[in-house]
Amino acid sequence: MCTLSPKLVECARNKNIDIITLADVEGISGEPGNFQVAISRRPRYVEARKCNTCGDCVEACPVSLPNEFDRAIGTRKAIFRPYPQAIPNLYGISKAGSPAPCKAACPAGVNAQGYVALIAQGEFKEAYDLIFERCPLPAVCGRVCQHPCQSECNRKDIDEGVSVRDLKRFAADYVYAHRDEFKGAPAAPAEQQKEKVAVIGGGPAGLTAAVDLRRMGYAVTVFEARPLMGGMLRYGIPRYRLAAEVLDQEIKNILDLGIEARTGSRVEKSETLLKPKTNGGSAGGEKFDAVFVAIGAWTTKKLGIPGEDAPQVLPGLKFLHDVNVGGKPAIGPNVLVIGGGDVAVDAARCARRLSGVKAVRLASLEKPGEMPAHSSEAAEALEEGVEFHNGWGPTKVLTDGGTVTGVEFRACTRVFDENRCFSPQFDDAKTTTVRADTVIVTIGQGIDTSTLGTVTTGPGGRVAADKETLATSIAGIFAGGDVVRPSDNQHPKSIALVQCVGSRDTARNAGYCSSICCMSATKEAMVALEHAPGAEISIFCMDIRAFGKEFDQYVNRARDEHKVKYIRAMPSRLVEIPGSKNLRVRYFDENGEEQQKEFDLVVLSVGLRPSAGVRETAERLGLALNEFGFCRTDRLAPVATSRPGIYVAGAFQEPKDIPESVAQASGAAACAMEQLASVRGNLIQRRDYPWERDVTDEDPRRCVACATCVKVCPYGAPMINDLQKAEIQGAKCMGCGSCVAVCPRRAITLRHQEDAQVLAMLDELLVADGGL
Repeated sequence: MCTLSPKLVECARNKNIDIITLADVEGISGEPGNFQVAISRRPRYVEARKCNTCGDCVEACPVSLPNEFDRAIGTRKAIFRPYPQAIPNLYGISKAGSPAPCKAACPAGVNAQGYVALIAQGEFKEAYDLIFERCPLPAVCGRVCQHPCQSECNRKDIDEGVSVRDLKRFAADYVYAHRDEFKGAPAAPAEQQKEKVAVIGGGPAGLTAAVDLRRMGYAVTVFEARPLMGGMLRYGIPRYRLAAEVLDQEIKNILDLGIEARTGSRVEKSETLLKPKTNGGSAGGEKFDAVFVAIGAWTTKKLGIPGEDAPQVLPGLKFLHDVNVGGKPAIGPNVLVIGGGDVAVDAARCARRLSGVKAVRLASLEKPGEMPAHSSEAAEALEEGVEFHNGWGPTKVLTDGGTVTGVEFRACTRVFDENRCFSPQFDDAKTTTVRADTVIVTIGQGIDTSTLGTVTTGPGGRVAADKETLATSIAGIFAGGDVVRPSDNQHPKSIALVQCVGSRDTARNAGYCSSICCMSATKEAMVALEHAPGAEISIFCMDIRAFGKEFDQYVNRARDEHKVKYIRAMPSRLVEIPGSKNLRVRYFDENGEEQQKEFDLVVLSVGLRPSAGVRETAERLGLALNEFGFCRTDRLAPVATSRPGIYVAGAFQEPKDIPESVAQASGAAACAMEQLASVRGNLIQRRDYPWERDVTDEDPRRCVACATCVKVCPYGAPMINDLQKAEIQGAKCMGCGSCVAVCPRRAITLRHQEDAQVLAMLDELLVADGGL
């Protein structure tokens, strides 16, 4: 900072230099003398015009982070100034690189902290729009989501998590209740695409994919086999949790974006919808450029035990479907639900609400704390009178004359193995029987693979789709939703620093000098000796390039006074010694003889390479790079780039130390000023000042043109003249003295009423009265 800080201050004080921080150059257009630069600026999250760098915010901030300025050895606060000499001298807030815990926990990646903050500001429509960007069913999710975001909320460390799900529901319900106020045409896609996409399945996965595709400009057609859209939201979730009118409103909002829905349209094989050029199939019927399969998991897995084919044993999903469409499933007064997930709890609570049902029991392999059902759903089921039987596995459905009478169970001693994989174990010595006349099975869901055609499937019949792209084994067909499967800490006494590792090596396309390594290694050696006096330090090098004022003297002092050894050789091998774990360095000395030396610690001076963003920056600016990935320049014009009018300085051109960078920056600035030579000074505005005049014998100027007299005078006598001085208009003045009384500078006097005159008159009065 001893070199950088004065330069920064000098630049900041120059009225012809604007320093733009937190900015990236996106592109440059034009020619020398007429460049247009596109810049994107990142937020500081602090209003610069209001910040006076008092530091009170730092004292109040509770978040501490590693401080980059001191190599993360110390800490700083989330609101910070990088270092005391920072330019501009302002604070900024450091946003976390990873998402907030609530956002990271959300499967849809909804910006929970964003819409919570908008709701707090009363911006309900904006909050709804923010939710809709990632979740096109905000009112639905606000009712049935298991809200993992809320479970991960940082606020729970203080009292309890923010009610994120309920706030989402509130934002959606508010907007729907005031739809006339917020009525407007849906936002059109940025650019209409020529390709068409078919979505098979009108459930949450299909609807979400349709919305995203429509936003990108694709024509989307959704094929739904059932009479109404919604999928499991409509036919699997009970109405007491999700009202049909809420779901209808959400689906209407989605279809209003320009999405075509074809209900009652079952697709027999997904590949028949692809254009012939993609799959070589028949050209009959409407064809699409791509197909997204989101058919859901609508089949219920079987128990695999005797008696489960009895007519009173019902699949859980079919039972919920019948209830949701208004049917009346034929069930008896004693209902037993087998399963421990959310579907099992929903089935049990639905059965509890049906007329004629007297008792509902739920049996699961898992113990209460292991059940996959959400804890709040299970708790509500208990409150409604559902009886839980945890830790039991069914072995037989008992029947009498073809009618179910109960289910036999054995004790489950373990559900998951040590790796948390499903691997139940049972104790056959412990058995029990639960009486029931209706059994509802909810132990898992499966896929109807008939629609998939020749698409490759994996375990459980689920589609084997790429995790990132969702592409299946057939080009043009994608799948998502339920259909897809889911040291010794001792101080070293001998240290070796090896130079030119990865630089000056033509065999690895790094034939350039890294420039800073020699002096950095020397400085590290000196610092190490300060912390570990007496340590033996050796620097292996081809040569020492001390390019800078008095750099060579620094190297000489390290060698002569502090006994740092400079060995002109390049190690050919490093081998760890068994036992001591030290490193043996093999090298050839200046005489060509092989040498071996043992060190406690070996430090590699790895050559500087262009950063990952160099190529991207060069492409944005239209600059050519050399064979090493640095900016290409001419040896005789080291600051001129391949693009006229754009100059380079510092490590972007090649690795270099601070003094060389500063010198090159001065050269680049001079070249840039040369381009401005013809127009230099044409923006200067000259100001004309009044001529000097003799003010001898004039009263000192006290008036500062504060206009206090102008405001107080009831007759409008005072005025501010062109010389920015108060002037009394005699024709209007009544001599009341109001202006004299209020003038803060005592610049106004009342004629014949000066202090001396008043005091003289008082003296005369007192003498005439026999006083003094």
